Amino acid sequence: MKRILVAILALLAAGLIIFFSLSQNMAEANKILNPDGSTQANVDPLKGIEDQVAVDAVKQYGIAQRSGTAVDRCVHAGLVAAAYIQAKDEPNYRVWKRTERMDCKAAGMPNQ
Repeated sequence: MKRILVAILALLAAGLIIFFSLSQNMAEANKILNPDGSTQANVDPLKGIEDQVAVDAVKQYGIAQRSGTAVDRCVHAGLVAAAYIQAKDEPNYRVWKRTERMDCKAAGMPNQ
């Protein structure tokens, strides 16, 4: 009986150590994810990734603009618009849809 009691106490102690260790790690993770000190969880953890995808698409459009054909510019402008709509950035989406229309018109592509 004494051995069982010691084993239970050891398990409880180990559980408490793990719990406090995880709590401390969560606090550190919260500081990294929310540097402004807010305790509210980030509602859209992919937002930064989506924004980066849009930035990368703009860079790719720049390459197509400098080195590609008119059709390349049309296609890449559409990809940039798609990246901005995925990022839920309506103002930039509108700008790039306008750019896409102009580039596609210049390429002789039919109006969407």
